Amino acid sequence: MARERLDSTRTIIGSLRHPQLIFSLFLTTFLITFSTQSIGPLLTLYVRELNPYTTSLAFVAGIVASAPGVAALVSAQRLGRLSDQYGAERILFWALIIYSAFLIPQAFVTSTTQLIVLRFGLGFATAALMPSVQSLLRQHTPSRAAGRIFSYNQSAQFMGNLLGPLFGSQVVAHFGFSALFIVTGLIMLTNALLEKSNVQVTLHPNTK
Repeated sequence: MARERLDSTRTIIGSLRHPQLIFSLFLTTFLITFSTQSIGPLLTLYVRELNPYTTSLAFVAGIVASAPGVAALVSAQRLGRLSDQYGAERILFWALIIYSAFLIPQAFVTSTTQLIVLRFGLGFATAALMPSVQSLLRQHTPSRAAGRIFSYNQSAQFMGNLLGPLFGSQVVAHFGFSALFIVTGLIMLTNALLEKSNVQVTLHPNTK
C-alpha cells in the first residue's frame, strides 16, 4: 500500500484563509508561555524578598504559585460560555488586557498577601488565554491542515517554555523583580493590541 504523501509546509500555509491571523496566534501562544515562564520559576525568590524573615517560605510560595490555578479552575467554564457567546477573539483581547492589569501591579506589592490577591486575579485571565487561542486556530484552519498547525502552535509554546526562564533570570539579575513584572506586563499589553489589529485586518477589514 502506497504511503500517503504529506503536504509541504508551503502548501499548508497556502491553504489557510487568514495566514496572518494564524501566525499572530502562534506569536500570542509564545508570548503567553514566555511571560508565564519568565516569572514562575522566580516566584519563590520574590516571596523571600517580600518577607525575608518567614519561616514557612515553601508554604507561602506554594500558595502564591497556586493562586492563579485556583482562579482558573473556578472560572474556566464560565469563560468558555462567554467565548461562545461573544467570540474567542474578543475574549482573547480582554483576557490579555486583564492579564497585564493584574501583572504590572505585582511589581509594587509590599506583602505576600497583596501578591496572592493579584496572582488570584491573574488566574481569571489565564483561564481564557490558551482556550481562546486554540478556538481561533480551530475556526480558521482547514481540517486537512489542523494537525500541522496545532503542532506549530505547540512548538511556539515550547519555545516560550525555553526562553522565558532565561529572559526572566537575566532581567531580575540586572534590574530586579519589579522590572520583570513591568516588562512582561507591557509585552502582554502590546500583544493584546497587535492581536486586536490582526483580527481587525483579517476578519473585519471593512469595519471602522
